[in-house]
Amino acid sequence: MTWFKVDDGFYSHPKMFDAPDAAVALWTRAGSWSARNLSDGFVPAGIPARLCGDPETAVEELINRGVWRRARGGYQFHDWHDYNPSKEKVLDDRAKDAEKKRRMRAELARKRRSPRPRGTPSGLPRDSRGDAPRDSPSSRPGVPPSSGPPEGAAAAGGSAPPGELTAEQIETNRRGVAAARAALDGRDPAADRPPRCPAHDALPPDDVPACGDCARLGRDWRALRSRQNRAEARNRRLCPLCDAAGRVLAPDGQTALPHVPCRHPGTAPEVPSVEVPPPTSENG
Repeated sequence: MTWFKVDDGFYSHPKMFDAPDAAVALWTRAGSWSARNLSDGFVPAGIPARLCGDPETAVEELINRGVWRRARGGYQFHDWHDYNPSKEKVLDDRAKDAEKKRRMRAELARKRRSPRPRGTPSGLPRDSRGDAPRDSPSSRPGVPPSSGPPEGAAAAGGSAPPGELTAEQIETNRRGVAAARAALDGRDPAADRPPRCPAHDALPPDDVPACGDCARLGRDWRALRSRQNRAEARNRRLCPLCDAAGRVLAPDGQTALPHVPCRHPGTAPEVPSVEVPPPTSENG
């Protein structure tokens, strides 16, 4: 947008003080048109008739008062560049503004594409076991308390600095986690909670520790549960002895026996005998 500047003393200027309204209207509107079209104050001969009701009188007044002069093909504002920017300056300012906005948009796009920092910030200690900072080393199995190494550490293979595990403690942890993972196959995913490491196995069900070993066991447990559920759904679809809910069908092949789950062994399971009363007029 380009502005056409009008001096705050225009209304009392000697050249325009007693000018007719048609001349004032034409001068103001033609100046706005020239600024919009970047004509540097030039007004084509056909424009005045579109901007005021008495163009002939208005043009003669503006020329006689020295604010316009005749030019080839139209009229020219007097001293246009003393008060208004030239076409070259307007275009140059627009190009600079467009380039500034382009750089700002490019910088914003670069910041949006750049990955956000993850993990522990540099300069802070990091727990390699994946535990949260609120987990003190003494809350994990085999980790010595902050006051110093556990008793017998020197006899078990040399003293260890506070916060580090000895070889015996690492082996104890490894065996405990391996035993918990091996016990996954014997757990019931639908009625049990995920297993935990030996140090946190006794915690209440709602108390979830920030422990790397517990997290890994939980992932394994959920994966096993998903595999078992998929296998059970497949067995129910293929088994001719039970319905879609896994309940054993009666000998008629239509009625499902309640509280008798099917084990899909390929043979009929042991089903307790159920005496079905003969139909009567009352029960149909």
